[in-house]
Amino acid sequence: MFGWAKNAVGLTDKHHGAAALHSVKAQTAETPYTVLKKEDEKWEIIDNTCVECKTFYITTDSGKLALVQIIYSNVLNVKKAGQIGVKVFSDDKAKPHVWHSDMVSDYQFVNDKYDFTSPKCSHKISEDGKTYTVKSTVNPACTVDLKFTQLAPSFMVGKDGTTYFGEDIKKPTGKMKHTFWPRAHVEGVIITKDGHMDMAGKAMFVHVVQGVKPHFAAARWNFAHFQSPTYSALSMEYITPPSYDNTVVSVGCVATDGKIIIANANSTATHVRAVTDPDTGLPEPKAVTYAWFGKSDEGKDVTAEIKADFQEQRLDRIDIMDEIPKFLRGVITGAMGARPFIYQWGPLVNITVNDGGNIKEEQGRLHCEATFIS
Repeated sequence: MFGWAKNAVGLTDKHHGAAALHSVKAQTAETPYTVLKKEDEKWEIIDNTCVECKTFYITTDSGKLALVQIIYSNVLNVKKAGQIGVKVFSDDKAKPHVWHSDMVSDYQFVNDKYDFTSPKCSHKISEDGKTYTVKSTVNPACTVDLKFTQLAPSFMVGKDGTTYFGEDIKKPTGKMKHTFWPRAHVEGVIITKDGHMDMAGKAMFVHVVQGVKPHFAAARWNFAHFQSPTYSALSMEYITPPSYDNTVVSVGCVATDGKIIIANANSTATHVRAVTDPDTGLPEPKAVTYAWFGKSDEGKDVTAEIKADFQEQRLDRIDIMDEIPKFLRGVITGAMGARPFIYQWGPLVNITVNDGGNIKEEQGRLHCEATFIS
């Protein structure tokens, strides 16, 4: 009955096999990572169905977690949209999180596609490519005025940070690209009905270009972002659906002020313990180990590990279908075989870094997510 809808929105996919997935990991044999040039910061604006977003994950000096993201989406070159999302996690379990997702009207990509601007929202990079500013008065209930400055080099894994989809890598049918600022200083405020919230602290920035339908690219995601006085660590891992043989693709980094200690495609996220969420039927993680390993630029063996045991209740559980038009929700759920959810946590944890035999353990704040799509 709903076959027309499944085809229209791209809900079904044939079996391609692992050979049709050209992971960024293959690039790392010669080039573990590449430091970004300013031109790598441009918006790509793919002329096809895509989602492109620039997201800042914030850990304030007071321990508060927040994120701000600018999103561009293109559906079949028919519907193109700009959007800003702001989330500030509540420290008080009795109070809801600040969460706003608003469409941005009259937006433009200017300055040779370095900047996103509109009358009420802007996302701009500095002349030297080391600072971003984000300002928004789109929603009077949540205004944004933030500045992010690099503390460690920006990078992409491999030569171009991209995993390609399709049998012919020279003519890919889709791609997934990530570039990062692993460690940045943030200053400024987010203003809500409760007043000014000082966002001074550290941040991680990621630019994602997803030129493939989300449920075609990944069945599950694991994400981790850690900040401490000395270290920043990130891990972005996705597991493809059966159409690409459940292949794991990961990118990760450990950095400190002025230096990338390690960056490659070797990071892992292991769900050590999980329980069935009675509301969703999904295996909600209760303990996850994040690990990084490889060689530093100096040729030293480097490992890092975070063992996260979620003793406290999760920060949030997001029903992704809430963002989908109502008439399509049942169709999409049926096609995917499950209702997709994102689980989020923000515990204090320790990172253990072994940098060529120099071992250091340090406490910091972890912002992590587990996403189940299909």
